Amino acid sequence: MQEKNNTITLTFDDGSEKDFEILFTYQSENSGKNYVFILDEGDQVGVLEDVEQSEGQGNIIPISPEDEAWDELEEVFESFLEEQEN
Repeated sequence: MQEKNNTITLTFDDGSEKDFEILFTYQSENSGKNYVFILDEGDQVGVLEDVEQSEGQGNIIPISPEDEAWDELEEVFESFLEEQEN
């Protein structure tokens, strides 16, 4: 994972890389986990869990609607959209 400005470059298992725009980050008060909301070139929004391992290096895990945190994250994103409209 490499971050520069408001973009993040993700490296996939097959070695390919793709840039995503970082919309915002969020730390859940319930779980203490950190999340990154991203946007791809096709305007698709994704949510990743940021798992720091050491010295600022870490892994990210895609979050799906089946994840227990999804409802909370969906509310956070809806609030973000409302703020952007104002």
